[in-house]
Formats: sequence, C-alpha cells, structure tokens
Amino acid sequence: MFSGGAAASWWSSSAGVCPARAAPPDELVRLDSRLAELARGEGRTRLMLGELLELLAKRSGHHELGFSSLGAYARERCGRSARWAGESRLLAERVAKLPQLRAALSGGAIGWCMAELVARHATMETDSALTELALGSTVREMRARLVPKVDSREVAPVEECSHESDHAAQMVTLGTTLSAADAWLWQWTRRFAEHAFGERTMEGVVHALLSESYSSLSHLLPESDLEVLDHAEREADAQTSWRQQLGAWREESERRCEKNFTERGPGGKRAASFFELPGSLRALDARIAELSRELGQREVELGRAARAFHEGEGWRKLGYASESQYVRERLGISPSSFKAKVALARRWCARVRGALGAGEIGYEAALLISRVATAETADAWVGRARARTVKHLGEEVRAAELSRDIGGRVTPPSEETVREIRQLESRVLSGDREAVLEAQGQMSARLGAGSGAASVRMDLRVAGDTARFWRALAGVMHKHLPRGTSFARFLCDTAWETWRHLTERSEKYAHIYARDRYTCSSPVCSRHDVTPHHVQFRSHGGSDEDDNVIALCTWCHLEGVHGGRLQVTGSACRLRWELGRPALQPPGARARLV
Repeated sequence: MFSGGAAASWWSSSAGVCPARAAPPDELVRLDSRLAELARGEGRTRLMLGELLELLAKRSGHHELGFSSLGAYARERCGRSARWAGESRLLAERVAKLPQLRAALSGGAIGWCMAELVARHATMETDSALTELALGSTVREMRARLVPKVDSREVAPVEECSHESDHAAQMVTLGTTLSAADAWLWQWTRRFAEHAFGERTMEGVVHALLSESYSSLSHLLPESDLEVLDHAEREADAQTSWRQQLGAWREESERRCEKNFTERGPGGKRAASFFELPGSLRALDARIAELSRELGQREVELGRAARAFHEGEGWRKLGYASESQYVRERLGISPSSFKAKVALARRWCARVRGALGAGEIGYEAALLISRVATAETADAWVGRARARTVKHLGEEVRAAELSRDIGGRVTPPSEETVREIRQLESRVLSGDREAVLEAQGQMSARLGAGSGAASVRMDLRVAGDTARFWRALAGVMHKHLPRGTSFARFLCDTAWETWRHLTERSEKYAHIYARDRYTCSSPVCSRHDVTPHHVQFRSHGGSDEDDNVIALCTWCHLEGVHGGRLQVTGSACRLRWELGRPALQPPGARARLV
C-alpha cells in the first residue's frame, strides 16, 4: 500500500493502538489517493448490491428463502441494516433509467453522494446533461443548482450526504452517577420505553422520558421554576441560531476553498460496468452473499485508512475547509459515515477486524460485538457471531450491555442468563415494574455485578439540547424530590406510572405475546404484528397448551409456515427452524436454526 520504511512505520502506528504522529505530506497524498479509490470502489460495490437486491425483491426471492422482508434478508444474509439496503435499492432503481449517471457512479467518476443528489432530479431526457454538469461540479454547487432555495423560517429537507444535520453534529455525552438499584431500574425503563414508543436510540428514550415528566409537572411547579425552564429553552433557541450562523460561515469557507482541490479530481473514471445478472434464485442469493463479503473486506481497509487520515488531519493539510467537505467532495460519502468508520477502526480489536475481513462475520454482526468486545473477549464474541443470527446476537449483546451498565461482566452470556432476561423482559412489557425491582439482586449477581457496587457511572449519548434540558429540569426538581430519590429515578417512576395503560391487553393470547415480547419468534424476523401459531397444527392433534403456541408475525405465520417457506418444530421453549423452500437449498445444507 505504501512504500518505504518511514511510511510503513507511520501507517502501523496510526492504525494500531498508539496515537499517530504527524504524517509526512507525501504520505498524506498517497493516503488520500487510496481513500478515494476505496470509497469510490465501495460505491460501485454498493450499487451492484442494490441492483441485485432490487432484482431479488421483484422476484420475491427473499420470501422464497424464508425471510419476511427484504430488510430482514439484508440483515442476516448481507450483514447490513434494512435502511442501508433500502437506500441502496432506491438509488439502483433510479439510475437504472439513467445510463450516463450509472456509468459515472460505477466507474468512480462521481461518488455516492453526488449520484444520490442527481438521481433525485434527473430524467431520461436530462440524464446526459446533468451527469456532465456533475462531473465538473462539487456536491455543494450541484445542490445549490438543483435544490430550490427555501425560506429561512422553513425546515430544509435533510441532505445526509450534503451536510451533517444539526442533530448529528450536536450529540454530546451526558454523564450521571446512579445507585446500583437506580441504574438497574433505568435500564429496564429504557426497554419499557422502547416497547411503548418504538424508540431505539438513547436520545429518543431520554427525550421521551423528559417530555413525559415535564408534561406531568408543568401545572404543578411554581412559576419561578417554570421561568428557569423557559430560560433553558430560550438558551436552546439561541444555540440553534448560533449553529445556523456557523453553518453559513462553513459554507462560505468551503466555497472559497473549492479552487484548491477541484483539479485533483474524484479518483475515478466514467466507464459503465454492467455485469451478468444471476439466473436462478440460488445463484442470486450466493452472488449477494459474495459481494457482501467483499464489501466487508473493503470496510476494514477503508476504516483503517480513514482513521490514519483523520488523526493526521489530512483534510487540513490538503487545503479543505473542513473534514466534512473533504469526505463529501473527495470520497463521495456522508460525514457521519466517515466518522463511524473512524470510530469503528478505533474500537475494533484485531480479532473482530480480521473476522470481518475474512468474511467470518457480517458488518452488522461486527457492529454489534464491537459494542462489548475487548481484546480478551473478542474471540468468544466472534464465535457467538458465527453461531447466531444477527437478531439473536443482538439480544446477547444487549444482555452484556445490561451487565456492563450495572457494573458486571461483559462476556458472552450463558443461555440460562439470556433466557432469564427474556422472561424478565416479558414481564416488563406487561407493565410489571415490581418484577424489575424484585429481580435486581438475583440477576445482578448472575450478571457478575454482585451486591458490593454502591454506584454506577452511566454515559448517555444524547443531543446537546436534550442534555441542557435534562440539567435544567434536574436542577429544578432537586429541591422537590424526597431525600435519597435521584432525578433518574423520578423519570423512571413517572414513565411507569404514565405508560402502564399501554401494556393492557385483553385478547385471548395476550400472555403468549407478552412471553415472546411482542416479537415474531422466527430467528430472522423482528416484526411486531404478532398472531398465535400452533407449532403442531391443531388439525394434526396439536393442543392449545402454552408450550405449543408461539407468536409469529402475519407473514411468517401465513406466507411462511402455512405457505411452505418456513418450517418450525419442537416446543415453545426450544424451537427448530428451517428457512426456505426445500428446492432452493443445496442438498444437506438446509438452514437449521434453534
């Protein structure tokens, strides 16, 4: 990749655990060239995957292979999120009607961000003209040409690849110290909030808890306290105005810097790279899996190069106004994606990085275990990732995070521990707050926290405005709460009291749905539109006993099991699954999942 001993030494230190020293200018130029090559190649591979996923969807191939949705297929077979797959399919569908734009993207002449922008506005008649314009323009310039100006009071549509959103740019870490009991209650209240409102991010959960508490308090707090909160809100508005001013200054500085780098070019050439589409569904599935492994390998190298370039502040030394401008214009990817690659390159230990590069695990699995794996536990976590579906691996990672957040171990949990956490979660989703409090001592000991931990430090990743409102409301409530009651405990108690009615279910199989956590029991499906299914059909003598009834989403139930695309045997406590129609699986290689 690099030549010379000095270059090799610098790359090694910057990609390893030691902090990088200043990179020689000539090596930054070489690294810049390699980054452009990797990023544009990633765009080409992603386009191919998008086209194949679109073809799979048109053939309903994911259904025939036993998956309820293309998102579930992408997560398990491609190792990518449903959102990533959806965005890839959408662009592939659009550029299929724009041959000039497709050729420019597949050849690396333009990046993914530029292609997304142009594809939203181009037609078959304007394809050639807009592609030529894009080849000689920056993303900022093209956006100014194609996106109409809006009133400053209106909210502009988010252009992920064009500008970082204020939300992403203003995320902060809100630190708080809780007692072991309060930390335990907080973690389960978070799961309760996720179930009640579908909030999966920490920011969403904290914002929901604060909003609910404020709504409950607004008519009870004295006027002086409300004035403090109003002042905090005005400060947030001032911060928003300041960010808007900074954005305007940033755009002006980027415009002035563009003349410094446009001559360098994007690092690719316009050349169509059409490929033969697989004929059979089995071949299509195999080709998607192969390309996904190739993309994972590229991610590893791209992440290491991105980290080295970031730590060497290469964007500054090459004349860009900001790293976001470099990433967007030179690499053609979003700033948030680049930051994620840098963060993962720091977090991934050698074992996880090697497993992803070798195709042992997918990208989503690597993301999951990177949240908990250390150099000492990475081998065990990679083993779990290889043996589990992404859905089940996510459950085990969350169990390890629960253990970590109450001061316990972060090793892969035992099957018994996972089973007990599932049982407790089913009671939580039924609104049983007392079950959480009763389980703390026994479960904490099982998770390795013991009874000696007096307090636990928790770091919550939230938006800056949310953190400011937390501090303001916590300051106001400090004088009103009983002695020994933390602000976090107050938020949790308010949430449970207010949202308990959302858990009330009266249908016949409500206890089955709660037991299965209102989630489809298929090991590759996470849908929540559950219906009851008898593992041994009632027409074949199956009983109505709980051990013979499981929750399945409507697709997995009707089109999957009864449509012959899924087979499930065993009992509710231990199920055995086979995915896909028998004719689609190679002999002796049917997917068997417990």
